[in-house]
Formats: sequence, C-alpha cells, structure tokens
Amino acid sequence: MKVGKKALLYEISSTRWPFVVVAAALSAGHFCMKAGRWHYILHQRGVSVSHSRTIVAYCAGALIGALTPGRIGELSKVAFVRMWRKDCSWGTAFGTVVLDRIADVTVLILVATAGTIWFVLPGGLRLTGGMVAVLFLASGTVAGVFVWKQSNSSLVGGKVAETLRHKLGAGGKDFWVTLKVGTGRSACLIVLWTSLAYVLFFAHFVFLGRAVGSEISPTVLGWAIAIASLGAILPISISGIGVRDYILVQVFTAWKETSARALAVSLLYLGVFNVVVAAMGIWPFLAGDIDLKTIQKGESK
Repeated sequence: MKVGKKALLYEISSTRWPFVVVAAALSAGHFCMKAGRWHYILHQRGVSVSHSRTIVAYCAGALIGALTPGRIGELSKVAFVRMWRKDCSWGTAFGTVVLDRIADVTVLILVATAGTIWFVLPGGLRLTGGMVAVLFLASGTVAGVFVWKQSNSSLVGGKVAETLRHKLGAGGKDFWVTLKVGTGRSACLIVLWTSLAYVLFFAHFVFLGRAVGSEISPTVLGWAIAIASLGAILPISISGIGVRDYILVQVFTAWKETSARALAVSLLYLGVFNVVVAAMGIWPFLAGDIDLKTIQKGESK
C-alpha cells in the first residue's frame, strides 16, 4: 500500500516477459541441480531412489515448503523417501535433508556476508576487502568441515553417536553418520552440485531484474537475493512473503531505484518460484506416487 497500486501495476505491465521465461528455465535448472545433489547424498548413504523420483520429490517438498512458515514443510522429503524406501531409517532420511539444507544456507551466508563487507567499504578498499572476506569465509568453512570431520572420528564423536543411539535409537546414530557425508571426499561433489545450482539461482534473479528494467549490477542483485533468501528462511511468514519484499525494497532504494520496481521483482520471483515448483512437483500427487494420507499415518506404501 505504501508503494502505490498504480506505480506497481506500471512496473508489472512494463515487464519484458522473455526475460521472465529465461529466468523460469534457469530456476528449473537450479532445482534440478539441487535435486541431483540430494540424490548424490542419498546414494552415499545407500538409499536407492531414481533421478526422476528425486527431482519430483525435491520439488514436491519445495511446493509444500512454500505453504509453510520458514519453509519447514520441506522436511516432508523425509516422509517421501521413507514411503518409497521401507529400509531407510528416519535418521538417514532426515540427515540427508538437513545436510542438503546446510549446503544451501552456507552459500547464502557466504555471499551475503562477503557482499555486505564489499558494499560497506569505501570504493578504494572494496576489491581488497572483498577478496580478504571471501578468503576468510572460505578458509573458515574448510576449517569448520575439518574440525567436524576430526570430531566425528574422535572419541568425542563416538560418544555422541552412542548417546544419540541410546536416546533416539538406531535412527539417531544414522542421522549422525549421514551428516558425516559432508566431511569426506563426498564434500567435493556436494560443493560442485551446490556451486552449479547457485550460479543458475543468481543468474535467474539477474534476469528478473532486467525484466523490469533494473540497471542494478548483477553483483548487487546476487547479494540482494542472498540476503533476502536468508530472511525468507526465518519462520515469520509463509514463503517469505513480506520479509523478502522488505529487504529487496531497501536494497533497490539504496541504489536509487523505486520501491515499486523492487516489489515488482519480488512478486515476479515469487511467481516464478511457485510456477516452477508447482509444474515440477505436482505430478507425484496427481499420479498417486505420493499419498498424503499414508504420510500422515506414518505408514509405508
């Protein structure tokens, strides 16, 4: 209401839809890459699910997540896997979803933090400061993975795994073991899948910005959607509505672009996201491959 209906309608009516179509294709590729990463994590834990099923399950989870605050509905992927694979424990399935989510959040934090440091520094220090920030964050991430790996293989890690087993049963230990997938050689391919997925993600948002005529640089747009995506993860609103809008409005106005344009981009982002996940994730429900009643009862189909 503060932006103004006329201003918003003008921005939307001026949208160059071929850019939106390209953005939607890039968004679909983004989800396919993330589904490929999840499929790889499942494979590393000995859970056999086909590539096609992994993709539709990933998008079906995203579709349910879009309808829940903080996108906690994405945890439904745990139920999908257990419905298709009776021999998969809840700890293994839950661990693959958590590890998958950790990879996403890590990328968003790295980009958001590095971008923030870059943009708050004076012009002459941006290049050096940005490089130092990226190096520091990357080193910290690698060091964190190394420490995690060592703690898992140490006496402390063994005690934690045993405690989880006593408290939560075999599933608790399976969860702990699954998280270790991200610390070994598998981490390299997880990083590769994640990098490819987020190249497509940031590129799709740049195309959305260009669709409404934004002249903000791709670097700023990538930083903006990273911060907005982190905000949307907070369990405040459904699908991040309102939170994402507010953050993007602040960024766009700081770069001398109108609030109406920022809101138009945010609505396009939400529209593309919903269309893509609905188009890719609705099929298992329609085909009966995913039975919500079965999931609610906790039974295996």
